[in-house]
Amino acid sequence: MQIAPICSPHHTGTRLALCELFLIRPAHIAQEKWEERFAWPADGKPPYPPLTHRVVRAVVTYLAVVLTIAALLQAFTPFPALTWLGKTARMLAGG
Repeated sequence: MQIAPICSPHHTGTRLALCELFLIRPAHIAQEKWEERFAWPADGKPPYPPLTHRVVRAVVTYLAVVLTIAALLQAFTPFPALTWLGKTARMLAGG
């Protein structure tokens, strides 16, 4: 296995992390194929959704978790969690 010159023993930190990427590629897979599959996309777009989509997804997920926990508290304990949340939401909405 040929290791890139950047991976000499005296390099540390970021270069060491880069060396790990060189070392995990199986020898039977060509470097070009490996980069096509795992590198940054060729069109220059990031390989993850835009920030607004990620934030909206996180907020929706957290709200779903909070409402599920509140519903379980309401159903299985004497705490009126959904009632409290409803009153708080109405108060915050100005009603």
